[in-house]
Order: sequence, then structure tokens, then C-alpha cells
Amino acid sequence: MNTTQKIITLIGTSFLYTFTVYAIQLQSNIQDSENAYGQTQGIVIDFDSITAPASSRSEPLIEGKTYSVDSLSLRVDSDHEAFLSSEKIYIGVYKNLTEQTERLSGFLGVSDTPLNIKKDSGTSTYTWTFSGITVTPETNPTEGNDRLFFIFQKEKAPLTRLEDFDVPIMRSEIPFQNSLVTIIRENFRKTIIRDRTPDYKVTLSPASKKELAPALFTANVKAPLSTSPKGKKKPIQSGIIPCMIIFLFLFRRK
Repeated sequence: MNTTQKIITLIGTSFLYTFTVYAIQLQSNIQDSENAYGQTQGIVIDFDSITAPASSRSEPLIEGKTYSVDSLSLRVDSDHEAFLSSEKIYIGVYKNLTEQTERLSGFLGVSDTPLNIKKDSGTSTYTWTFSGITVTPETNPTEGNDRLFFIFQKEKAPLTRLEDFDVPIMRSEIPFQNSLVTIIRENFRKTIIRDRTPDYKVTLSPASKKELAPALFTANVKAPLSTSPKGKKKPIQSGIIPCMIIFLFLFRRK
């Protein structure tokens, strides 16, 4: 590899590193659960800054920091007796669910596309993706504004109450406070079932992932006239520093 190729490779690597979005994964500790829970309308996840004992995270969530919700995966048993026919399913995301009236509010958005779950196709993991939905962790397990309700729905429009949806989710009998995720079921004792943990995975990424491009990639753009006091040094653009280091590394004396 010649010097020019090295320069291009290193600069490209540096650029990609700056803009690469790393995923933070949360999941319940019951992956590959053998039990299903029928007639469910969705799940609720508490994105608390405290990691619950029955769940795991690829890294801790920081209280007060905003994250983007990128995807949600659920294991579904399409052979379950409660699942009567194939369904095209979106997932809507809401901030509030009133249990007594089953009313939904605080609509944040819906999954990018629906997924078609076919009757009698076995147990499979389905992943819905999202755009523009964010959450800010707090320190108040099972409560607060960092609880998001992921609701099964047939269309993209916001719902005002739960639909009559029956999607059997693989689960375990773990209390809500021990996993910070639980199942939502219409007309069953309480709407938020506090002793059933779903087999799920959710991925997040920092909401501030988009940064300005380094100055190296803004050539031919005229800089504004300086308004700095006479004699005051201008700050060095942050993008120039790594480039200087790269060039010094490549052309250092051997």
C-alpha cells in the first residue's frame, strides 16, 4: 500500500469512526423461553438508569441522557390457540396507558413498517424498527416518563385505546420490578400484567449521534468574517488536529 492509499484509508477510517452509531442492547434474561402468554396487546419497558436483576444491558443507561429507540424484537408463538389468523402488525409507541379505561395517550410514533406474522408458522423472533422515537432514563423503577408502551396495532394512525389484538409472546413469570419490562393485556385483572416478563430485546443509540463533519471535509466553503478582538488567536478546528496527527505519523522519519 503506497503513501496516498494509507492517507485515504486512515482518513476514511477516522471519518467512519466519528459517524458510526453504536447500539446499546437491553434484554430480559429469559432468551429462548418455552412458555407463551396469549391475548396480549403489547409490552411496557421502563428505560430506567438502574439495571434490574432479571435483565441485562450491553452498557448502563445514563440518567438524564436522551437515547433513540432503534428496534424492538419479540419472540412470538404463532401456533398458540389465542392467535387465530395471520396478521399484519405495526407497533405504536405511547407515553401513557390508563389501566382503568385502557386509554392510550402521548403517541410518539409507529414502527417503520408492519410485520406479517403467519398463523401456525412456529415460534419466531420478529424485529420492528423505529425512527425519531427517543427516551430519557430516570431513576424510579416501574414509574415515570421513561416508561414507554409498545402497542400492537393494525394501522399507522395513533390509537386512543387498546385494540383487540391477540399476539402470543414468549414469557416467564418474573415481577415487573425485577425485569423493568412486562406484558399488556386487555380486560384481564389489570391491564399491565406485573408478573409476566416477555422474551424481548431492544436496541438504543445516543440521540446526539450526529455531529458536525470535520473541517477537512468542508473545503470551498467561505469562512465568515472574524469578529474576534484584535490579537486574539482563533481556536483550531477540531477536525484539523486528527489530520495533522495522521500526516505526522505517515511522514515521520524512520
